[in-house]
Amino acid sequence: MNLFISDGAELLIEGPADVQYISPQAVFARQGKLSARIGPGAIGFRIETPHANVIDRGTEFGISVDGDSHTSVVVYKGIVDLDVLGDVAKSGPPRHRLETGEAMSVDRDGQLSRITTVESSEFLEPPQLRHGASRPSSLIASVSDNARSLSTAKYYRVIPHGFCEDCQAYVDRMHEWNVIDKRGLPSFLVGGDYVMTYNDDKITSEIEVALEVSQPANVYVLLDDRVPTPAWLELDFVNTNWKVGGDDGWEEGDIHVGVGSGESVEQTFSVWRRVVKAPTTVVLGSLTSESPPPSIKVGRSMYGIVATPLSAR
Repeated sequence: MNLFISDGAELLIEGPADVQYISPQAVFARQGKLSARIGPGAIGFRIETPHANVIDRGTEFGISVDGDSHTSVVVYKGIVDLDVLGDVAKSGPPRHRLETGEAMSVDRDGQLSRITTVESSEFLEPPQLRHGASRPSSLIASVSDNARSLSTAKYYRVIPHGFCEDCQAYVDRMHEWNVIDKRGLPSFLVGGDYVMTYNDDKITSEIEVALEVSQPANVYVLLDDRVPTPAWLELDFVNTNWKVGGDDGWEEGDIHVGVGSGESVEQTFSVWRRVVKAPTTVVLGSLTSESPPPSIKVGRSMYGIVATPLSAR
């Protein structure tokens, strides 16, 4: 159900849930899944749980609460402050800031852990983006990487059956996937399960992304045409000779995306395919072996990932 708590604060709650109204600026969630969209008039809105207090700083975020175990928080857009409760809070700074593309879980003792995979079955989408019932399980069981635990809070967001015109490409940017010519999007990609990766990883030289596939599938990598083809991609994948477009969007830089086929396309990406005949883990590598300047100054984008059932063509 949808709740409008105060001017600018909208909550979506999925049952079974145990959520108590405290004030126009706060609720207590003992159990269940919630998502929030908080406007400028409600900044500071707070969701309290048995494990942490989540304070909005102008954002869209999701929370999953297991009353006896843990609280998990994912930031879709903006910033939240996470005030950790439990024993850890007594011995160190309890507040942690999470930004767009980051997610953490807090257990009953106040211990933090990184969430690497964000899927629709585990977290509600922001209220204005949710349409109908939860989507069925994804072909992509999980996504992880070789980043040291707690050295980052970034996550990979899995969107079942979600690849389409103008779908968001990255968890940390407003970039979108787009049509580039009259052929439209490759039909074999439309409706596929896809991963919103972390665009800043375009400069990470030693990253390995592990994609756990739950059944036989076609796994596609969308590679920025400005990037020399990595050896790992040529070894295990085949270039389909199809292209998709990249529509760059970045709110802090005041770069806006377009709406519709072929609108505001800045970059092109080549579609590479690998056939996976049984459930397995597919390991993808980095785009570079160098140590480049900050990501904002690098003329390339991180690759995208799409998976479809093997029977689909």
